[in-house]
Amino acid sequence: MATVLLGEVVATSTVVSATSSRSAKVAALAELLRWQTAALLEREVGRDGQVVIVRPELVVEIALDGAQRSTRYPGGVALRFARVRRYRPDKGPADADSIDAVRALL
Repeated sequence: MATVLLGEVVATSTVVSATSSRSAKVAALAELLRWQTAALLEREVGRDGQVVIVRPELVVEIALDGAQRSTRYPGGVALRFARVRRYRPDKGPADADSIDAVRALL
């Protein structure tokens, strides 16, 4: 599993595993999604259909199982089983990995 710091958010997807603490995980995920939505909307600079364009101020740590080339996404990369590990308030966009670093995983 690789971890990449991205300075911009394109899309996220999270899968919650079935455990005895499932309800706690679901509650934590719901809170993260509420915070994430508010934080991104605070940084909104425009919209293009369903896409919200934001200032690149948040750094998010993404765990992934792999990456592959893709013509479907603007960055040209699809992340396999990508999930948000955490937001990094201690990091700025200059500290984040670039799309070139992600492409190096290919």
